[in-house]
Amino acid sequence: MTGFNDASTNMAIDEAILKIYAQGAVVPTLRIYAWQPWAFSIGCFQDPERELDLDECRQFSVEFVRRMTGGGLVFHSRELTYSIVCSRQHFRCGSLIESSFKRICAFIIKTYQSLGLEPGFAVDQKRNKKGLGRKTAICFSGREKCDILVNNRKIGGNAQRRFRNVIFQHGFIPLELNLDFAAWFLKGREAGLKNNVISLSQALGRSIGFDELAFKLIDSFKKVNSLELVETDLSDEEKKLAEYLKKEKYSSPDWNIFRQNPGKGINANCFEEASLA
Repeated sequence: MTGFNDASTNMAIDEAILKIYAQGAVVPTLRIYAWQPWAFSIGCFQDPERELDLDECRQFSVEFVRRMTGGGLVFHSRELTYSIVCSRQHFRCGSLIESSFKRICAFIIKTYQSLGLEPGFAVDQKRNKKGLGRKTAICFSGREKCDILVNNRKIGGNAQRRFRNVIFQHGFIPLELNLDFAAWFLKGREAGLKNNVISLSQALGRSIGFDELAFKLIDSFKKVNSLELVETDLSDEEKKLAEYLKKEKYSSPDWNIFRQNPGKGINANCFEEASLA
């Protein structure tokens, strides 16, 4: 676990782990973290000036950062975020995006089940399949095939990118939703958003903290994948690269606002976009 970090630090660490792993220097990694202060992340291909009131964000010191994954705008507040870096063979992931999502997200499904919930993938639901795959500016407004639903409402989101044989996936689980606060900084808002989404605390009918969820998530990951995890700090190489990426990329308007070349700085030609949530 890398704890609570600002937006640019979180995205820099994710990419640093990915790049160092792609060089064969580290083992597959499950990272668990959170965001402090609260912040927006925008999809790799989104225009922040179209989706966010940037003047309002600056006035109230609300951070935003561009992710290296696609999908819609996400407001990160009280939540747990994870990222996974591995090779396709680790989860027996072939070329089919849907099956790889289901395999990797199995530990999240198991976590919800261990808490007494009945989760399922949107594509497997017998009802309300209308609108699956519809692209939306706000992550919570859309519903992709592999979105996880609880009580027929979307809980969190996940996104994946691939680099040759390497898979990078990250996602978030909202402990609480702060949609009213986030709405102050949005230029547009989908109708009925609150009825489409749910936080973990809402689903459970009680408050749940970061530490409790992290423990459940790690335990489920080990059980689902029949392996042990070894907790380590970031390597010196990962730390050094993360510091560089934070300064030169994720804190830079050239990446966060004015980016013209998709995937600038992450060798976009080697990436294939996966299903986005």
